[in-house]
Amino acid sequence: MKLEPRKATDRGGWLCMPLVINGPEGKPGWKKVRCPECGTLCWQRPEDAGVVKASHLDGAVCTKCALRKAGDVV
Repeated sequence: MKLEPRKATDRGGWLCMPLVINGPEGKPGWKKVRCPECGTLCWQRPEDAGVVKASHLDGAVCTKCALRKAGDVV
């Protein structure tokens, strides 16, 4: 698979929310939420909603679910 920067015409895809288990402390402004797909505790960052809208993504899910949706096995 060739990785390329996202183009302005690209649509779809999922924003990866970091898993709390991988970074239990988080960062200032991050909020613990449950993944809407699997319920795993993850971090919602203040800029996430704006990125989803500006990049025309399908939404935000935990990293495991985003990889699963992309066809990778986790």
